[in-house]
Amino acid sequence: MREIFVVAPADYASGGPELCHQLVHSLNREQRRARIIYFPFGSNQKCPPEFQRYNITTATPEDVRPGSIVVLPEVFAQLLKYFPTGRIYFWWMSVDTFFKAASYSLLGRHITSRVVAGVQLRKLRQRVDQHLYQSEYAREFLEASGLHPSARVSDYLADEYIQAASSPRHLSRSNLVVYNPSKGLDRSKLIIGELERSSFPMPEIVPLAGMNRDEVADLLARAKIYIDFGEHPGKDRIPREAVAFGTCVLVNRRGSAANFVDVPVPETFKINDRVPGFERAAAETIRTTIESFDQSAALFDEYRRRVAQEKTVFLEDIQTVFPTDL
Repeated sequence: MREIFVVAPADYASGGPELCHQLVHSLNREQRRARIIYFPFGSNQKCPPEFQRYNITTATPEDVRPGSIVVLPEVFAQLLKYFPTGRIYFWWMSVDTFFKAASYSLLGRHITSRVVAGVQLRKLRQRVDQHLYQSEYAREFLEASGLHPSARVSDYLADEYIQAASSPRHLSRSNLVVYNPSKGLDRSKLIIGELERSSFPMPEIVPLAGMNRDEVADLLARAKIYIDFGEHPGKDRIPREAVAFGTCVLVNRRGSAANFVDVPVPETFKINDRVPGFERAAAETIRTTIESFDQSAALFDEYRRRVAQEKTVFLEDIQTVFPTDL
């Protein structure tokens, strides 16, 4: 049985690192065969408090033996050289962050991200044994780039969201609109400005900022609509978290939100923000959603059903990619 090592950033709690811990935890459910390697190497090797719910142990690059599997998230293409004898499974959790990671200086010189990314893509073609993808958006990118997608390894939300999606709670909701200021803020501001100019009574608008996990969940459970006009670099979590709590979701048509596989919201809740005046269409959708919330929320039942099944799908994915007799 091959050992599996998953590289994750140290002391950093967000969706991607949590997914790394979920993979190790899931692989260790029946047989202890996976460990986390934190990067930077030699840094704090303790599991972040946010992820201590998961069953993980740590390792170092020196623990990787010939033939062991090393799972590298897309932000760590530069670490290929540290695992010369490992079988590399490159995990595309996001497409956009691959290019952002490539924007760092190379050998102390500033080189454009596209040039660095091109160099890294050539290395990936030569060195990677399997390309895993978290989203349909990533799968399409891999095919277009000639990288031959191998298999899906998706993800799932924390148990409290899975439970909420499986048994929706009918809570009293106010005319509350929630947005993430770190996702497409310039476009969100245009929408908010249009709402302020409208004759429609102004809803309460709250940014998801400076909140812990429980506070975010409480806010989403009380909101009528969550708007996300960011880049959608992968199958993002917050739209799914909002849907799990019965909130309607309004998105643009960028990244993974452009397809129905990753973001299966009704077409009327997908706005093309590349055209002038998109903010008026978005504000009108917000208005009608608030006025007829119960009818609008029912349109998200299929999305909510998919969120409720994500953990089962994830376990099926990893059984396909990492069978116990591997």
